Amino acid sequence: MSPMNPAHASALVRVRRLFDALFDENEAAIRPQCPVTFDEGWEPHPDFVVAKPGDWEDTHPRAEDIHLIIEVSETTLREDLAIKVPCYARNGVTEVWVVDLAADVVHVHRDPSASDHYRIGFDAKLDETIGPVAFAGVAIPAARLFPASRGHKHDTAPSRSV
Repeated sequence: MSPMNPAHASALVRVRRLFDALFDENEAAIRPQCPVTFDEGWEPHPDFVVAKPGDWEDTHPRAEDIHLIIEVSETTLREDLAIKVPCYARNGVTEVWVVDLAADVVHVHRDPSASDHYRIGFDAKLDETIGPVAFAGVAIPAARLFPASRGHKHDTAPSRSV
């Protein structure tokens, strides 16, 4: 694994704060850079996993336990989109976001097929709102995933409807 650059590290902190503010431990387990276990023996360490709440002391989350995987990408976009996302699809992860720091867009992938791709894919731009499928009432302004110092407005807070 190559060393983490400051932009990537800052994005991890930003995303962690955002998701910690949105979910309490009874709703979801927010797991930064922790392993997940897949049937094919692959144990990746995604940047973030939003999993079902649980203890997770004796096992790592499996695909059926995962609501959302988030990968932060600045220099690894090609690998994230060409290698990781297809592997997540093949293993049945419901939803994957790739936060593309270079292009200021979130590549959203939903509804895995039986093969290596997702049936639904779109790019969320800075002025759009996205939310994990598993949490229908959650709306996150995509700009909140990117640094405000690059001119992105953080006027709009994430929201939840009950």
